[in-house]
Amino acid sequence: MEMDISRARVDSNGEGELNGPLSRYTNMEVPAYHLSGWWDIFVDGQIETWAYMRRFLDPAKGNKQLQKLVIGPWAHQTMGQFTTGDRTYPQNVMDLIGINFDNVTGDIPIGEFLKSELIAWFRYNLNYNPANYIGEPKAVIPESHDWQPVNLPIIGAAQIRVPSSEVRMPYNELLAFLNGSGGISSLPIEIQATNYHNTTTVDVPASGSSLIPGWPTGSISQIHLHNFADESDVANVRFYVVGPNDDSIASNRTLGNYWFAADTFPLVEPWVHREKWYLHQNGTLNHSAPVVDEGYNIYVHDPDDPIRCIGGENMIVRTPDGERNSQGQFNIKDPRYAPYTVDRPGVLQYESEPVVDSLCLIGFPVATLYAKSNPGGALNGPTDTDFFVRVIDVYPDGREYFVEEGCVNARARDYARALVEHPDWDHNYPFKADSIPFTNIDIGKIYEYKFRMLPMAYTFGDGHKVKILISSSLYTRWQVNPNLPINDGEFFRRKPGDGRTYVFNGVEMSPRVAVQRVAFAPEYPTNIEMPVYQGGYSTSVQENMMPQLQLVIYPNPVQNALNIYMSDPSDYSVSIYDIEGKLIRTLAANGDRLTMNVNDLAAGSYIVNVLDKKTDEKRSGRFVKE
Repeated sequence: MEMDISRARVDSNGEGELNGPLSRYTNMEVPAYHLSGWWDIFVDGQIETWAYMRRFLDPAKGNKQLQKLVIGPWAHQTMGQFTTGDRTYPQNVMDLIGINFDNVTGDIPIGEFLKSELIAWFRYNLNYNPANYIGEPKAVIPESHDWQPVNLPIIGAAQIRVPSSEVRMPYNELLAFLNGSGGISSLPIEIQATNYHNTTTVDVPASGSSLIPGWPTGSISQIHLHNFADESDVANVRFYVVGPNDDSIASNRTLGNYWFAADTFPLVEPWVHREKWYLHQNGTLNHSAPVVDEGYNIYVHDPDDPIRCIGGENMIVRTPDGERNSQGQFNIKDPRYAPYTVDRPGVLQYESEPVVDSLCLIGFPVATLYAKSNPGGALNGPTDTDFFVRVIDVYPDGREYFVEEGCVNARARDYARALVEHPDWDHNYPFKADSIPFTNIDIGKIYEYKFRMLPMAYTFGDGHKVKILISSSLYTRWQVNPNLPINDGEFFRRKPGDGRTYVFNGVEMSPRVAVQRVAFAPEYPTNIEMPVYQGGYSTSVQENMMPQLQLVIYPNPVQNALNIYMSDPSDYSVSIYDIEGKLIRTLAANGDRLTMNVNDLAAGSYIVNVLDKKTDEKRSGRFVKE
């Protein structure tokens, strides 16, 4: 089994070596600006690369602190644009990187372009030196070797050379001069006459009007220099929380659609909590696990008639009519697309009751399916198949927007489960998960499929519903599984209907149709575990999750004694976490105040999680130890 190159080992010289002693990330000593989108085909890999570089780089060399992750509401081809798929997002999409690439074929305002964070990133990391304008957007006017005749007072006939030496100036100063709002100081000139020779500097005043026809006038401000090594200036992670796009409920107009700054991704407790949503045989989705055996939902997976992937993390995939790039948030209920992707055989649908207030999900959902597969023409023996899960936002007006997806190959079920249940395997070498073999499944046997889905930061509005779709194909983003057993170390790549066959253990086999059954029972609680954001404005379906408990943490920053004040007297459990989510200590508090000595804590940021043991209400805060 060949693994992703990002996990390949290296020797002490940085050369590839099987089972080498080092991670290749230990010798990637460079600053990196990791820019991605929720519907970028590489989003999970970009997050993983950012995390690995943060983990393995040497803090003493400074590049660990210069790993910045930015995730916007974009696909790979729509970075820095307002529109992706069927959604056009608010103007604040451009607030962070500061460049609107929607206008890349037209005129880009140079002054705004220079203020962008992307330019600031290169400016900062090119050995910024303000005295020499190193790393700063600058204009270079080369030395002139041409002499121009002039008639000067006192001197008379002479000749002049401008500039007499190379001039470097901040780019914004040149732009200000060109649009008439600023002058040029200390411009070097050389003057020659019959009995006179001098090299000097002059100040050229502002003209008051643009020197270039059509250019706007007005002042051009100094470009701000970001300190990317300071997390208080530029956070480690910034991501866009997508919100609803409807005016049917007034409160939805202000939900979501904002940038979120964080120390890490995914967010850790107590900022999010994992909440299981159970699927039921009658098509409902709620928080109650099955209490009786509800039976199965059954569908047919035909590898020559696959479900189409409309929207999502596509890059060059087109819609079935070939008219558009199929990426981002598509309305899958659009009559042009619904018959291909949702309203057709081969798709199971599960829907919640309307969301009350709002529901914000930030992180990686985890799907756990209990299912079995029966390919046609075979009563027993080995086989293989796939399962796909999609999360959909159902609007009150009937639109259904794609939100996120995840999938698992049956042969990789143990590997996928390991990455969920032992997340440290994602970060510690050697990669124990990589040694887990892929194995075929037995026909007609129920298996557990537990797998991490792709990441999201998404707010469902008031009155919206959460819908889950299950299928066994999602083409053309994913290869279509032919429902055949596969030999170890091999794979079978084909296109639907191409007539290709595969040889398994010496037997030639053609793709076959499979009957898939998903189980719902106390011992088979098929569910989706959602990462529900705890902070501020977030509630779940028909259950108000807004904490009523209020906290005051003082002093903050703190050196010795920290006081935590609760709004109501009760019995509390207080947990302290470091910024990486590691539990530091747990304390009990009775009443409405807890005083804690923090002398033994290292300097840095910490999270306080307070649980009211009588009401199960939670509230979180943060303090800085100096």
